[in-house]
Amino acid sequence: MSVQARVTHHALPRQHQPVRRAPARAHLITRKEIHLMKKKNLTILAEFFGHMLTGAAMFVGMALLAVGLSRFVDWLPFLHSSSLAAGLLHGVEQCILFADAVFFVWWLIYSTYKALKELMKD
Repeated sequence: MSVQARVTHHALPRQHQPVRRAPARAHLITRKEIHLMKKKNLTILAEFFGHMLTGAAMFVGMALLAVGLSRFVDWLPFLHSSSLAAGLLHGVEQCILFADAVFFVWWLIYSTYKALKELMKD
């Protein structure tokens, strides 16, 4: 047996070492990983629905403010106030309703984007 035949692959330079292959099952996902992925997805969905409930609560709160202002504007003629004040408060009411709708749509888009980004990560 020659000296070269007794040299192990550890003594060879890196470019001449045999390629180590991963075991055949390395690409399979374990049950524990599946459980963690389901738990992560459920957490993300729970956060999303929490965001939606928070946004809906803020929407309802701002809408109630606008409706209350509307009722106050309806009572202004009985209080003998000027039509300018009623018109101004009506404009404020419309601005609150418009801002409320825009905010709710933005909240919906942002929360959906954030949830999808988290789901796509990893």
